[in-house]
Parts: sequence; structure tokens; C-alpha cells
Amino acid sequence: VEIPSSGPQAANDATAKAPLGVLYRHNGNVYRYVQFDNGDDNVAAVVGAVAYWKTLAPASGSFVVTCDISSAIGSGVNLVAGVLGVIVTDQYYTWIQVGGKCTAQTAASTTTGDACIYGTDKAFGRDAANSVADVAFGIALDARQTTLGSNTVLLHNLIW
Repeated sequence: VEIPSSGPQAANDATAKAPLGVLYRHNGNVYRYVQFDNGDDNVAAVVGAVAYWKTLAPASGSFVVTCDISSAIGSGVNLVAGVLGVIVTDQYYTWIQVGGKCTAQTAASTTTGDACIYGTDKAFGRDAANSVADVAFGIALDARQTTLGSNTVLLHNLIW
């Protein structure tokens, strides 16, 4: 396993540097090594983008994610894979964050205490605090940073 000196969140590897699907702990966070695919709608990666499972076949070693919700398994519904920490080139490999605290793209109205649920291309949707109706993949820890379109999110339900 090769980890960039700046941490796993910085990986943008043309060839795989770790077994796909492997988990790695770094500075209190958990990451999974995957391949990134822009999907049918060519949705490019951005820092903090929510990634959905495009192909998930652990027995054959296929762990492919996309930010294009229409290319995700089941159109992304409840199939959040993790959050990107770097701009990843199409068909390259990276570590997505699956546990711990991160900055993630979120719905415009997301605020402290809201549940982060499956949403749209690159971003979590939201369920208002104390009214969770969907599977939550994180909790917003602060008010939304409108210039960045993101919140600090504590991820959960992604490590398996």
C-alpha cells in the first residue's frame, strides 16, 4: 500500500497503489481505496464531493465510485460510498473518506444537526435535525459554508 506523504485524501493514482476496497486509518479518519469513474453524464470530481457506488463487487475486487448519481447503482439511492478529498481524474484511483470528520458538499439549506442523506450529483441531501426519514450517512456539525457549498460532516454508516 502506498500512501501520499500529504495523506490518503490526496491520492490521484493512474495505477492502483493498494488493493481496491481496503480500509486505512489516518489521523482519526477512515478511508477506502477505490477507482473513480465520471459516469455517463461525465460528472467530474471536486474536493468534498459525495461519491456513490457505480460498481460494488467485493468478491471480484471491483470498487468503483462516481459523482454522477444517475450512473450509480439504483440511481444512488442509499448507496453513498464516501467523500472525495481531492480532484480525481476519470478512471484513476483514490482514497475516499468513509469515517470521521470531513468537509463535504451539501444541500443549500443544510445546517448544524441535519442528517446528511443521499442527494444529487456530488452533494449530500439533508433531513432536518430530529426528523430523519432516510438513511443518514453523516451529521452536519456546523452551518453551511455558502461560498464553498459545504458543511463539516461527521460520517457514519459507510464502514463495513
